[in-house]
Amino acid sequence: MAMAGRPSVYQPTSYGSRGATERGLTGEGPGPDGRRRARLQSATVGAPLRFGVMYDFRNPAGSGLAMPDLYAQVLDQVSAVEELGYDMVWFTEHHFVEDGYLPSWVPVAGAVFGRTKRLRVGTDIALLPFYHPVRLAEDLAVLDNLSGGRVEMGVGLGYAAHEFAGFGIPVSRRVSLAEEGLDILRLAWSGERFSYHGKRYHFDDLLVTPRPVQPGGPPLWLASMTEAGASRAARYGLDFLPQGKRAVLDLWRSEVTSAGRDPAQRRVGIIRPWLVTDDRERDWPPIRAAERYRMEAYARFFAESETSFSLGGEGAISQNWVIGTPAEVEAQLGDFIEEHGFTDLITHGVPPGMSPEFLCPLRGRDASVKMVPGRARHAVAFLVLRPYRSLVWGPTRRATHCATSTPIRLSYPSWALGLARSMIRRAWGVPLRADSNDVEIDEEETERVLTVAAAVDVAKASGMVCARRPHPSIEGRRTCRVWEVESTTNSILALGVDLVALGVERVVLESTSDYWRPFFYLLEAAGLSVWLVNARDVKQVTGRPKTDKLDAVWLAKLCERGMLRPSFVPPREIRALRDYTRLRTEMVEERSRHKQRLEKLLEDALIKLSSVAADLLGVSARAMIEALIAGERDPKALANLARGKLNTKQAALLEALNGRFDDHHADLARLLLDQIDACSDKIDRLTARIEQLVAELPEPPPPTDRGPRPTTSDVPVEHDPDARRLTTVERLDEIPGIAERAAQILIAEVGLNMAQFPTPAHLVSWAKLSPQTIQSGPKTRVGKTGKGNRYLKGVLGEVATAAAKTDTFLGERYRRLVRRRGKQRALVAVARSILVLVWHLLNDPDARYVDLGSDYYTSRLDPERKTRDLVRQLQALGHTVTLKPAP
Repeated sequence: MAMAGRPSVYQPTSYGSRGATERGLTGEGPGPDGRRRARLQSATVGAPLRFGVMYDFRNPAGSGLAMPDLYAQVLDQVSAVEELGYDMVWFTEHHFVEDGYLPSWVPVAGAVFGRTKRLRVGTDIALLPFYHPVRLAEDLAVLDNLSGGRVEMGVGLGYAAHEFAGFGIPVSRRVSLAEEGLDILRLAWSGERFSYHGKRYHFDDLLVTPRPVQPGGPPLWLASMTEAGASRAARYGLDFLPQGKRAVLDLWRSEVTSAGRDPAQRRVGIIRPWLVTDDRERDWPPIRAAERYRMEAYARFFAESETSFSLGGEGAISQNWVIGTPAEVEAQLGDFIEEHGFTDLITHGVPPGMSPEFLCPLRGRDASVKMVPGRARHAVAFLVLRPYRSLVWGPTRRATHCATSTPIRLSYPSWALGLARSMIRRAWGVPLRADSNDVEIDEEETERVLTVAAAVDVAKASGMVCARRPHPSIEGRRTCRVWEVESTTNSILALGVDLVALGVERVVLESTSDYWRPFFYLLEAAGLSVWLVNARDVKQVTGRPKTDKLDAVWLAKLCERGMLRPSFVPPREIRALRDYTRLRTEMVEERSRHKQRLEKLLEDALIKLSSVAADLLGVSARAMIEALIAGERDPKALANLARGKLNTKQAALLEALNGRFDDHHADLARLLLDQIDACSDKIDRLTARIEQLVAELPEPPPPTDRGPRPTTSDVPVEHDPDARRLTTVERLDEIPGIAERAAQILIAEVGLNMAQFPTPAHLVSWAKLSPQTIQSGPKTRVGKTGKGNRYLKGVLGEVATAAAKTDTFLGERYRRLVRRRGKQRALVAVARSILVLVWHLLNDPDARYVDLGSDYYTSRLDPERKTRDLVRQLQALGHTVTLKPAP
């Protein structure tokens, strides 16, 4: 009887019944490339290479596929998988998922064994904390006997919170449940009675039957992307699924070696799907749609987990799809195995609605030449997909990629055809037949793929550069070069020379803090077309790894496909003006903060001067504060310093100035007044410099395509031949609410050349003064305007507030809107109207503002109609109305 507690680590024997020689582990075998074979022999593990297909049984909403049909279809595919030479099928497990994600793999494995003779079945992965280990040991022992020893099981600890909640298991117990489960499985498959007393499970004198066919029970794998998981797999002597983490794989091999075992005799597996095709553009889109759906689901699982998942990163093992011709796929997978030493490669099964006919082997290829030594004449099977269009147009199509494959004649059921049509709609974005509600949309942009594009992922001290250009020998392929550049002037200048030499058509930068400026300025000076893009527009696809290198590659891909919008970066002279106006704005804000501190200090001294004087820094109030600092405490003497209108408030001043102002208040008040004076001096100096820069600005260029000139009913703008004698600031100053300072800020923020904004709507949208329309199904709602440029929105808010108080067209517009929409929305609407006027004045140097008058709206009303409406309203309130003409 085994001792209670954790048993010694079990050393599993070789897989199946073949010995090492029969498995091809000794001898080199024939092959034309001895050097390649020698490198493979040293780099790959000693266990034979196996290929497998993964199924998760997902059935997306709207597929039109019933779950019984889905299960039947997968089992049909499994039969074809065995015929095509694959070694394994793999199942995965998740619970409580709406799309039917496989929750129980054991009964499915039983169905597979009933249909196959050779195929092995494994899991990547089963969630061990959700299984009672004794019951699981019995189930797998029965499967092992039914299959003749073809069962393997990959396990993981789980991470999705909703699954643990569904089984009533605290997430904090997952490690102890999994480790004790591994202990008990080994003891249960020993064929002897055992007792076990752990933290979670307790058994005495237990015998599990039947005894598995495989000595020691079915081989166990552990999946993990953490160092703790790698150590756990090594400690238990388990095969390993590193989940794309090279550092974790290296740690597992190191610890297996430290334990005195040979990691080359263990199995290491990974999902690295492949697609063999002679037409990528035709066959990849539907697979991409299925892959996107799969990754978005995993991203939701990761998001609800308390565990921090670090996907990708430096040294990550690529799990991207390998796509190409048979030779290209074989070469890439061979290099992949040579680099990482995997024994098991797993691809994804055909998505729902496809037939097993579209699985295709590559016959006659000698795998020992490229893939693994000592396994000559292995019929390596790959997955080939015909496009969904073939599925729709013919009921008995054959995969013409495979000249040596045996035709499988199948008739496609209606559900398969329906699913294929729906997936074509999603993948290609076009309907198969015209619908009555179809709308043809004319897009403004013209799609064009750039031949050579580059991108820079900017950081503080460096930038990661990616340049993409066509492959020199393979048509349709592109090469990608990634390197790091320091963010110093000389390094960036050298980068500009390199990019020009490469023939780069466009360089994209992500707007990271102010770190983008050196790259933008210097690359622009090198003659390159440089785009600055908003970081919100270039986010990685959910679930993808996040590294500087991958970010640069992603930016370059978006750039070359024209999927980015450039941010507005004004020319150099406008940038200089903008620096001055923004600093002046910040100085004004800083002066206001010092003024607020001064008011707070006076309140602390019980001096209520701000409640009587409108401006605490006015002539009279400033004189009183200076007298207080000088030592004057008599309220009457202080009140006599009042001038102008404030002099009429002597009684209120006497009460307000009767406080407890002492020496420490005087010291602090002096410091604050000095700060206020310093800010005022800086503001005056900045204003003088701004006026000089504005005067030196060139005249606005004439619009390239003005289109029809606006009429009075469109915007209040008229065309005056004498308008050019006025400066741009003077023409903007004619708009109610805009003064010289506001006009300077508007010019600095939007520039003079309106070519960046083809229409007023473009400028309004860029300034975030137009709400976003959100339409989904029958519902349409108005979203928020967004943040936008705070300097531009700030000055427009001030201008709109000032215009609202005037007896003008804009003032009347505000008063009409405020009754219906409230103050804030009315101010935003007036600010938008002012920005439209600014666009017209900047776009056309001949245009001048003309006020339509505060009676604009009333003058356009029909008097009889207005009278009739008012009479009806009074009658509805119960009044009898008699109309008499005015004398």
